[in-house]
Amino acid sequence: MKFRPVAASNADVSPFGLFTVTPFAALEERMSESYTVASGVGGNGVKAYQCGVCESLITYSDRTVNISGSFRHRCYDPEGAGCDIYTFSGCPGAIPYGIATDNETWFPGYQWTPAFCLQCGGHVGWCYQALQESIRPTQFWGILVSSVRVR
Repeated sequence: MKFRPVAASNADVSPFGLFTVTPFAALEERMSESYTVASGVGGNGVKAYQCGVCESLITYSDRTVNISGSFRHRCYDPEGAGCDIYTFSGCPGAIPYGIATDNETWFPGYQWTPAFCLQCGGHVGWCYQALQESIRPTQFWGILVSSVRVR
């Protein structure tokens, strides 16, 4: 399946209102080429994690990665509001967009960038990049449990 991001209106990038951007028009400009993502259940993983809005593939279960001993985390913002995320080594159906920051990061030593579904542009989580080359993994994805369906 080939696709390009769909333009959308303003959207809160963070579920906690840390900042608001209008990424989708700029994202479409930035992505001049089409992307191909596998469809269906499986891949090398037993389960597919699909966008909760458009049901396109975000990633597979063989890409889960343990961070601090788990691939599922309960995270809280400074005001105490929480969300659950899965951690993955790769998410071919998502793209990071925006300026990376380590402000209020849930994973010390990492900066984060909001991540969006390639098909519909919906916010699905965050892409984390290590601040130092010696930190492993150097990159991982935190995908909101509430934004995906597991098939």
